[in-house]
Amino acid sequence: RGFKMSIKSVSGNLLFHINTSNTDLKKGDLIHSGKILNPLFKQFYQNDILLNGYHKNIHEYINYYWHFTRETIFEDIRKKYFPHLPSRKKCLFLCDEKNVDYWINAKITSENYNILLLKVFGEIFKADTLFIDQTIPNYSNYLPNLAYVEECAKDYWSGHIIFSNKVEYLFYGDAEIVDIKKY
Repeated sequence: RGFKMSIKSVSGNLLFHINTSNTDLKKGDLIHSGKILNPLFKQFYQNDILLNGYHKNIHEYINYYWHFTRETIFEDIRKKYFPHLPSRKKCLFLCDEKNVDYWINAKITSENYNILLLKVFGEIFKADTLFIDQTIPNYSNYLPNLAYVEECAKDYWSGHIIFSNKVEYLFYGDAEIVDIKKY
């Protein structure tokens, strides 16, 4: 298997971030990424699961822990084969204009979100989330085996793009908020 890696430096490029965690942001603010856990991963390390609260059925528990397991495998593969690429744990997830609608429809579960137009300075890695989507449990049939998840992770980190509408960018660096659209 030949690995193709598409990391590049960016300086002033305009990309989008769908923000569900910080509503106090304003134009001109700087977002720094790459040094600490991003909000997606903070939940795994800082939040307890209430057994009688938010997670009400076994499928929600399975999904929560499967998400953590999958991301841990993806991170292990990155560290082993692609250590120079940005970590999903510490990056800022970005998309380009043509994929904003996909990300809103496919991934947003919160009613409180906004879309940030960012001017980015740093490094980005372009990846196809098809390889992540292929590891989502199908509760009526199976949970994918871990060897399969590892192969999907290798394809993801290799930078192979199959579906351009599912592209995400993992960003390390500084991002200046140029515009905010609230929804």
